[in-house]
Amino acid sequence: MNHKKVAITAALTLLTIGPTTLSIGTIKTVSATSTALFVFIPKIHAESYSSNAEDLKDYIDRAYKKYNNEDYKGMINEANKVIEIAPIDNKAGYVIRAEAKYNLKDYKGSIKDSTKAIEIEPDSDCFPYVLRGEARFMINNYKGAIKDATKAIQINPKNTAAWELRADAKHINKDYKGAIKDFNMVIRLDRENSNAYAKRGNAKEFLDDLNGACTDWRKAAELGDKDSKKWIQDQC
Repeated sequence: MNHKKVAITAALTLLTIGPTTLSIGTIKTVSATSTALFVFIPKIHAESYSSNAEDLKDYIDRAYKKYNNEDYKGMINEANKVIEIAPIDNKAGYVIRAEAKYNLKDYKGSIKDSTKAIEIEPDSDCFPYVLRGEARFMINNYKGAIKDATKAIQINPKNTAAWELRADAKHINKDYKGAIKDFNMVIRLDRENSNAYAKRGNAKEFLDDLNGACTDWRKAAELGDKDSKKWIQDQC
């Protein structure tokens, strides 16, 4: 089963640049499982940057537009400009660049930039941990993915994407009981998440709970999951 892919869509939030507060945009991660995570773009702390506030806003807005056009290389260019303006304490630029690199399948580069963002503000939000965990998952570092997802959950226990990331990593590590517990939380937070039902059903199948698996697959199929419909025909 392919792991979910992180994505960003534009929304509104706050980016603080010294004493100046600008309405700029939120990162919203949306997986293929319809899981949504809203987080704030990281703050840039330095009064000396306030004179460049409009430039930062323009670069970040352009980065979002390029993301929407799937121009990830262009997105990196805009992130680089943000980092150049605020190189010392700039989390936003590294997060944006990490997301762009992830979408270009430069997972090691994404991990490096996510790590930089985390070093700047370790506990301010969960998104860099989720993003780094996603990238680690993609290079088969499942223990690292679990560690990052766990940290993200500690920061924000209602972060659906973090629970799902950890569930997926546990599942592939054959910790099916642990995966089921995490999928339970995903479903509690998002009752319409068809993939969570489907994958929880798969974990139950590995534990020889075919009745439980079929129940989950039926719910997933009801929510539109095509694979679950096939599994029901073959096994239920």
